[in-house]
Amino acid sequence: MEKNNFKTDVMFRKEKDNTILAVFPYDIADQEGNIMGYAHLGQHTAVCWDFVLFDTKPANEFDDLKKELESIGYNLNIVKRRNYRRFINELNKVR
Repeated sequence: MEKNNFKTDVMFRKEKDNTILAVFPYDIADQEGNIMGYAHLGQHTAVCWDFVLFDTKPANEFDDLKKELESIGYNLNIVKRRNYRRFINELNKVR
């Protein structure tokens, strides 16, 4: 698939069961403020930010998931932290 020119911010996180999750901190999933996530199994899903903060930790090994996302067209910009003000601006667009 052709790669998108738009850069998508992504955070790679590791769940307690060692599943690697890609979290898109500014891609709002619903009016409650959940954001989009992606995993090998299940693929795209809505993710609660509290889950990201309290039930995951930063992932160091995420090359397989990164390659999978790029193979479906994502042009990724890896970030370590979410900018809260930017998140609120994106959330206000869907509310």
